[in-house]
Amino acid sequence: LRRAVQQAVERDGRPGVRFVYLRELNAFTNVPAMMLGSMDALMRARAELAREHGSLLDEWQVRYTLGMRLTNRGEPLAALVELDRAVELADSMGVPGNQIRSLYKRAAALMRAGRRAEAERDLLGAVELIPLDGSPYNEAETWHGLLHLYDDDSRLDEALGASDRFVTAAERMPHSPLRMSAWLDAGELRWKARQHAAADEAFRGMVRVVDDFDEYHAYAGQYFERVGSLDAARDYFERGARSSARSADGNRSLNWAGLARVYTALGALDSAEVVARRHDAAVLIHSSAPVLPALLVERGLAEEAAETAGEWARRRLEAGAVEGAATSHVLWAEMLLAAKRPGDALEVASRADSLARSIERIGVSAQANHLRGLALEALGDREGARSALELAAQEALRHGDLELVLEAHLALGQLLAAEGRTTDALEAFDVAARQAEETTTNLELDFDRVRYREQRLAPYNAALLALLDGSADDLANDVLTWSQRRKAASLRLAGGESVVGGGSVLATDGRDVPGILLDEREVLLDYNIVDDLVFVLVVAPSGGVEVVRLAISPDSVRSLVDRLRKPFTDVFAGSVDLARLRFPETAARALFDAIVAPVLPAISGADRLLIAPDGPLHRVPFAALVTDRSPTGVSSGASAGASVSTPAEQGAGFLVEDFEILYVASANAGRSPDRSDWRSVDTSRPIAVVVGNAPGTRQEVENLAAVWPGSVIGADVERTFESALGELPARPAVLHVASHAIADDRDPYASHIRLAPDSLADGLLHGTEITGMDLSGSLVVLSACETLEGPLYAGEGLLGLQRSFQATGASAVLATLWPVGPSAAELVEHFYERLVQGDPPATALRHAQLQMMENPDTVHPFHWAGFVLHGGS
Repeated sequence: LRRAVQQAVERDGRPGVRFVYLRELNAFTNVPAMMLGSMDALMRARAELAREHGSLLDEWQVRYTLGMRLTNRGEPLAALVELDRAVELADSMGVPGNQIRSLYKRAAALMRAGRRAEAERDLLGAVELIPLDGSPYNEAETWHGLLHLYDDDSRLDEALGASDRFVTAAERMPHSPLRMSAWLDAGELRWKARQHAAADEAFRGMVRVVDDFDEYHAYAGQYFERVGSLDAARDYFERGARSSARSADGNRSLNWAGLARVYTALGALDSAEVVARRHDAAVLIHSSAPVLPALLVERGLAEEAAETAGEWARRRLEAGAVEGAATSHVLWAEMLLAAKRPGDALEVASRADSLARSIERIGVSAQANHLRGLALEALGDREGARSALELAAQEALRHGDLELVLEAHLALGQLLAAEGRTTDALEAFDVAARQAEETTTNLELDFDRVRYREQRLAPYNAALLALLDGSADDLANDVLTWSQRRKAASLRLAGGESVVGGGSVLATDGRDVPGILLDEREVLLDYNIVDDLVFVLVVAPSGGVEVVRLAISPDSVRSLVDRLRKPFTDVFAGSVDLARLRFPETAARALFDAIVAPVLPAISGADRLLIAPDGPLHRVPFAALVTDRSPTGVSSGASAGASVSTPAEQGAGFLVEDFEILYVASANAGRSPDRSDWRSVDTSRPIAVVVGNAPGTRQEVENLAAVWPGSVIGADVERTFESALGELPARPAVLHVASHAIADDRDPYASHIRLAPDSLADGLLHGTEITGMDLSGSLVVLSACETLEGPLYAGEGLLGLQRSFQATGASAVLATLWPVGPSAAELVEHFYERLVQGDPPATALRHAQLQMMENPDTVHPFHWAGFVLHGGS
């Protein structure tokens, strides 16, 4: 039939008939190549036939389509030949819609060819025609093009304006895939602009479109991957892989790439390699990057990774895809560095830079120069490396990409530090740190800030190491400043404080600057664990700061902390078995010797220690560390349920016998000269009591009501309904919580306090609900199990219930490190007895702990050492 029709068309001879024939024939994807020739040749033949026939519209359609195909294939110069003619034809017809489409497609080809000024001219010309057209599709595509042009030129404000117009136009087309693109681009741009709350809204808008269409799952997966929700990311990527396999929607490679990353993050490297190979074999887009090389490096196969990346880059270059070739060469150079081939890496990175500059891709050029610098440094050319890294840092700032800025300035700072130029290195680290601080400030959710900060502590750690290895004039104060910037940034933001660093923020001599003012009884111990180094900053009341390096490795610290905590957290049949609980005296003594004994001369004149822990030290009950005085009143063979001799009889040596202990989140915990939050509690104000269904809580509340001179609100109820929390007094003197608490080491949002449910609330008081309370200036007492526990994040500490209460503005929070028993009621009673006598919370806690130690039934540290006091902001 096909042959018969072809013969009839040839006999007819009219160009219009032949044009229609070829157009219809074009729909058959199984027509043999020898019959049709190349698709490009077929389309050009159709265009010439339309021209001969005199059909301007038919010729325009073919020229436009062919130009679009060539542009997408990475052949912009060939595309411009067709699109120039398309623009000419559209102008001659005077149809605004065709004029706009021709202009924005030609602009795309011009951008690919590096002719950005001409591309902008075309797009602005299309904008002028939008009112004459009325098509939301053409309007959306025009603003889409301008968005990317402005973004590539680092004209962020103009890009954001174009993005808003793109979203508005796309939302007028409920069933158009441009809706997804509009929200995705809006999210990416606002993230880049550090507008992270707005970015999150845009990304969630994109997810809604993905769910509506049940397509484009890869982009939703990427969003959840970015915010750390790996299970949700895997779900979307897997759905996308199944969907694209059925419908061949072209997103299969994106879903496979996402699955490879998620599987790698989850430790499933075999599964990651399977999908990575599928991705790299199937991907057809010339600007895409392979996934397999980075995974091979992860598995220790750097040479194979370099060869794979090199083959990919060569194919992209042979295809004439300049942008894809540039990014592929960057990856190739990175893999060569991983394979310890700096000479080859330098050559490939230089080629990547040249390719990127030819199409004005500043971001890719910055990456290439970063790798050039690393390669030159490995080759011993320090001067060349410094020059390349300085260029990369400048380009990264110009491009505006946060990750590039961080990477480039971190590498430059490390090189300068290695050369002994500590001051210059700190300037580079400061640029990187300020970028991270600015972004942290713009993130809305505490958990997002915490995860973001943990992943970007490198400039702070590098600055501390550079200072400790250098010879700065004011070493100790500079180290203290960087330690303050490194720690608890998200918690300070949650409490309404600033996170942006710069300059010393600690004062101990009465100067009018924000920070801690130590009284004559206090010494601050600021612990830091950085790479393989453990050190402590000792800040004295006189204003002096001393750096003490500790002769213990981070791994040894973790091991000792685990040994010390294990007996207190081992659960048998759902609870701690006191008959089996043996005090790990050896670990407690070893920890004291390692982290406290080296600073004893500096703290000997103090009564109170302010301790800013780091890493695993957040889980240490400092009060129970065994000092040099021995033997202790509790031998390692004595269980918590056994009656043993008293500390006085045995000459016990616990640290709490010598010092009051107050934990702070960081050195700049935000105290000022006139604050008394940590020194006393106003007993004329009421206590608000929250009661749950836990053993001993009723006795505990009755004891509290007996000793507190002011009113005790909530003490007369058996259990507190969660919905009744809103009826408690605002900013009470004390908020006392006596209930079951559940700590989740994986998900901080899953930790909760158990109250009574009703029709308005489920009875589970979660951390996110706690942070909405206003407890400014209140003391919070959490007489429940493991209220300090939660996931441990570098730079931030434990994300448990205690932290949630700190974020409310509480002056201090008394929390627990491990499960507590009925004896907690006795300790709490002793604590309140001293509060009502005017003692500050730290003094009252120490007194209560010493009282417990005098009783043979409660001398074991299980009964008293788990209670720790954290100072608020």
